[in-house]
Amino acid sequence: MKLQALVIALGIGLIAHSAKAATTIQGLAGAGYSTVSTEDDNIHSLYGGGEALVSFDDPGFGLQFGGAGGHVDDDDGSANQWNGDGHIFWRDGKGAIGLSSSYGSLNALSLDATAFQYGIFGDWFVRRDLSLRFRGGGIGLKVSGDYATGWYGGVGTAYYVYSDLSLAIESNYLKIGDIKITTGNLDAEYLVSREYPVSVAVGYNYTTADFYDNGINSHGWTIHLKYRFGASGSLVDLDRTGVLPWTGLAL
Repeated sequence: MKLQALVIALGIGLIAHSAKAATTIQGLAGAGYSTVSTEDDNIHSLYGGGEALVSFDDPGFGLQFGGAGGHVDDDDGSANQWNGDGHIFWRDGKGAIGLSSSYGSLNALSLDATAFQYGIFGDWFVRRDLSLRFRGGGIGLKVSGDYATGWYGGVGTAYYVYSDLSLAIESNYLKIGDIKITTGNLDAEYLVSREYPVSVAVGYNYTTADFYDNGINSHGWTIHLKYRFGASGSLVDLDRTGVLPWTGLAL
């Protein structure tokens, strides 16, 4: 009930504020490829999606929502995945803080899984070239008719080597029943053009998963192309005034 009351209060404040604020609309579209390897499997995926941002003045409230879909192949077959997300937040020159939620689904021949996430996130602009980030909340998972709940938490930092190149490190932890997953990610993003704000991001990830006392380790790579619209400027400006780069748990 406390979380619901907070969402309602933020919504009322946003509506009242938007009546006298300058509204701007921005967005991001992207597509990418990832590969993940375990001791006995190789997983490849193609995905694409987008995010839309409605800002009510700066500093001020904002709404962001979007979705993504992808196709996953491994040594045993293939699956389709999609997710949708929504966020409400406050942002100013010192950072951003808000509430997030998302819903995702993974469908394969022998597997039907859905997950729902809700939580809080924050992004602190420590300096022009440095951001510190956190997120956490609850998650529900339904797999082939069985339902379980848990929680997640994560921390991260982004360092801008210069205004159009960033290096980001993050670590996340997820626990649902007897399932425990720890991830670490390292990503580099470069803004190719300010006039046509296209960027390319390359990342490495490492995951340790404990499924009912059975451990699985994996590592992988991603490459991602992003195009931002309704916005201009350097990469650090786009990250801090445009579509939020750091929100809730990615499903």
